[in-house]
Amino acid sequence: MSSAKKRKTVDERTVFQKEWTDMFFFIEERGQPFCLKCKRSLAVMKKENLKPHYKTNHPEFKNLDGELRKMKIEEFFKTLYMQQSVMTSFCITNDDVLTLRTEVSELIAKKLKPYDNVAWAKQLLVKAAEKLVPKSVHLYQKLSLSTPIVCERI
Repeated sequence: MSSAKKRKTVDERTVFQKEWTDMFFFIEERGQPFCLKCKRSLAVMKKENLKPHYKTNHPEFKNLDGELRKMKIEEFFKTLYMQQSVMTSFCITNDDVLTLRTEVSELIAKKLKPYDNVAWAKQLLVKAAEKLVPKSVHLYQKLSLSTPIVCERI
């Protein structure tokens, strides 16, 4: 029997090289190469994987160099940052939900109004929106308060 070890891709992983960003529009995201242009991750962090992806999927950037290339990379970074910041602003933790549930329960106890009162239900929704996602309050203000809401008791 041969004592040769089987080849594992984990052994072949390499450290992300900063020049890959300039060369192929890739960054490292959660330990994987991530294409700034098409927003795809590749499985293995190797130059041999990034280069074919770049050549096949993004040939329009082949002749882009110098300051224009750097500006394009910066544009991709800004787009990615904006997308990520929008998504993280809507993340809600279990502590947020618990706090909100307590506050809404206190409001219900103080007012002694049932859930099926439409105006009261809207007030509770506004309170929840203010606490969990402050940006959504602006959206709520744009909506017509005359829109009927169907509430069910559980």
